[in-house]
Amino acid sequence: MGVEDFGDGLYAFHYGSARSIFMVTDDGVIVTDPLNIDAAKIYREEIAKITDQPVKYVVYSHLHWDSVAGGQIFKDEGAQFVAQERCAQNFQLNPNSAIVAPDITFSESYTLTLGGQSLELAYFVPATVIA
Repeated sequence: MGVEDFGDGLYAFHYGSARSIFMVTDDGVIVTDPLNIDAAKIYREEIAKITDQPVKYVVYSHLHWDSVAGGQIFKDEGAQFVAQERCAQNFQLNPNSAIVAPDITFSESYTLTLGGQSLELAYFVPATVIA
C-alpha cells in the first residue's frame, strides 16, 4: 500500500497488486477505481495526507467489480461517478450493493475538467456486458 507521486497533481494509489490513479486540483480531487470497500477507506486516508480538497469525481475504468466496489465513501462526501455507458449498463443488469451507480455516462469520449486540469476518457473497445 502507498502512494506514488507522478508530479503535476497526478498520483498512483497502490493496494496489493492493484493500482488506481487520482488527480489533485485546486478545486478538488478526481479518483479512479476505488477497488473495494477496505481499499477505498485507505485510499481516502492517503488522499487526505496530500490534500484537504474533497473528492469531486470517481471514474470507473471498466466493469469488473473487483476494481470499482467501495466507492460509497466518496459518494458520501458528494462525489459524482463517471463511467462508460456499457459499463453502467452492466451494473444495472448485474446489481451489486458495493457499486455506486454512475451519475455521468459517456459513449465514446468524455473530458472531465476540474480546477484547471483535465482527464480525457475514451472508449476503445466494446466492453462485454455480463448478463
